[in-house]
Amino acid sequence: MKLIRLCLFTLLILVAQISHSQNLVLNPSFEIANGCPNQINQVDKADGWSGYGGTPDYFNACSNVTSPLYGVPTNTRGFQAARTGDAYIGLFTYANFGPNLREFVGRPLAAPLQPGTTYFVSMWVTHVEQSLVQFATNNIGVRFSTVPFSQANPDTVNNMPAMFASSIITDSINWVNVSGSFVADSAYTHICIGNYFSDTLTSIINMGSPTTVYAYYLIDDVCVSPDPVFCPVEITSISETRGQKLSVFPNPASKSITISKSGMQRILSGEIQIYNETGQLKYSRNSGSEMQLTIDISDWSGGCYFVKLISEDTISNMRFVVVK
Repeated sequence: MKLIRLCLFTLLILVAQISHSQNLVLNPSFEIANGCPNQINQVDKADGWSGYGGTPDYFNACSNVTSPLYGVPTNTRGFQAARTGDAYIGLFTYANFGPNLREFVGRPLAAPLQPGTTYFVSMWVTHVEQSLVQFATNNIGVRFSTVPFSQANPDTVNNMPAMFASSIITDSINWVNVSGSFVADSAYTHICIGNYFSDTLTSIINMGSPTTVYAYYLIDDVCVSPDPVFCPVEITSISETRGQKLSVFPNPASKSITISKSGMQRILSGEIQIYNETGQLKYSRNSGSEMQLTIDISDWSGGCYFVKLISEDTISNMRFVVVK
């Protein structure tokens, strides 16, 4: 009897460990539906998911006959096959008719995150190009919360995502992986998806339409796990054609930072701007062609800061933290 109890106890531990290692995002590719979408703002028909702000959209092949504007692969946003299965969601990351206009989606996690644990986060996105949605942006990403949001109590721009695409994503044919890792600092219970940066800290380009209003992206296959096997981090798959990476060190920093362009394919001259997490410009100068620039930050307040290098044909972004 003791042996049986010991075996059962061991089995329970193994099951708990295995389940914790798997994807903490249930219905990650939006396949499980409690109804077929027939209009905008029906993300809640993807089981477990909700609109956390704005009017994000749900597309599912179950609507192909009755409501083809919200079907898959052909719908009101054009033609795009799902990366997995027959469904995906869509939201805008920027709109030009007001400040910091965003759409957000989210859902409860299968289990709370464990503070101090490293988690790997991954999702796949593709850009939509139509006459009204030809803006493209960077910064689509993920943050975590201990509370849910809704349209009545929407999520907000806070410049503090856990993971985001630093480069502008313009691919409207292929699914692009946006991924990264972070260390949980709270027992977060909800995942939230969207562009959490202000307009000031978001890089925006027009893909060619004079009537464009939005930057709009489709999203599929969302993953959060402490095991990278379940959420492969493929940062190199993010398009760098319109932005190249800077490096900032030390990070975190307290007295000074050095901004380096040594990892770039070519030396870029242009204006370097640094903003704090409220969008206030803290520093600006022409970087010239030097490879490194050291900046005194000894009198800066603690918090997150964002570096932009703006050159003739490139916008590069980097985040760093000041600790006091």
